[in-house]
Amino acid sequence: MSTIADLMTHDHRACDHDFARAEALAAKGDWPGAADALAAFSRALNAHFDAEEQRLFPAFEAATGMTQGPTQVMRAEHADMRAALAHLQQALATRDADEFAGEAETLLIMMQQHNMKEENILYPMCDARLGAVSAIPVPSFPTPLQRNTQHEHHDRRRTRLEPPSPSSAPWKRWPTSRLASSSPYCSIACRIR
Repeated sequence: MSTIADLMTHDHRACDHDFARAEALAAKGDWPGAADALAAFSRALNAHFDAEEQRLFPAFEAATGMTQGPTQVMRAEHADMRAALAHLQQALATRDADEFAGEAETLLIMMQQHNMKEENILYPMCDARLGAVSAIPVPSFPTPLQRNTQHEHHDRRRTRLEPPSPSSAPWKRWPTSRLASSSPYCSIACRIR
């Protein structure tokens, strides 16, 4: 049996790869490729949010009685990330490389902070209250070696959680309070027992 934390964290990483691919293709000016990669990322992100908001969070809330706690914060962060994704999609539509890079940086920071909260706080709480996950149709995510890895490690930001320097444009555009409370994604439909 897998834990909720293991499955959802694995899904975060798979989505991170899709996001990094979209970023790398846009940086090269491959707008059709970036559009395909961003569409894949968007589908995965929204599937993750849906799995959490429609299945995992309600199960956790029912088991704990907490409806105004961590799940409320995660839902708000999901809304913030959906808005950031819409800005990123607009930058892609206009093929504005600088705007795309700035919006991607903003969304990346939001996802890193959100994932950290889910992986270190919420998912372990879900495991403790809900137990192991069984009978979950887990998608077959390719391992990093099976993917086209040419861009996978293009940016070491993928492995750190600190924000960029205060002089970078995307950091200036978003108020610090918004980044501090912001947020990720998946394609697992959980059946909790």
